[in-house]
Amino acid sequence: VRYYSLPLKPRANTYSDLVINEVGGRVGIGTNSPGAKLEVAGSIMVSGRITRPDGIIYSMIPICIGVAAASGGLRGHSGGVIATNHTTVGVYTFLKDGVLPNSVTIVTSNGRNDVVFKVNCGSGAFTVESYTTSGTPIDTDFSFVVYGSS
Repeated sequence: VRYYSLPLKPRANTYSDLVINEVGGRVGIGTNSPGAKLEVAGSIMVSGRITRPDGIIYSMIPICIGVAAASGGLRGHSGGVIATNHTTVGVYTFLKDGVLPNSVTIVTSNGRNDVVFKVNCGSGAFTVESYTTSGTPIDTDFSFVVYGSS
């Protein structure tokens, strides 16, 4: 860590772990020349939410990820996701605490370019519907990421 005294004055030694730019008011972690108010070169972990100055709260940290099989089961997932019975062609429902009606969900097909998805999020659950580009329901493998919001 590069330490600065008040007023902010760098010591002679140079390190690249933490940089506080007195002139630009920028902080860099893992970079000597931060290009924003906070720049991190590497992975970060956030246990809370990200709040914008206008008061809108976003949590763009995934609350669950997974790979669903065409049969309705899960091939892989983050902890706590439960696949429910898959009884309707092209309709998959998953249970996960923390999913809200306004959660952002991204779904991608696994190797197909003729499939479109519709996602509905509710309290503690989300449903993915898959269709061919002509609108016919289809069972298919897909991957998903659900982001929390409030």
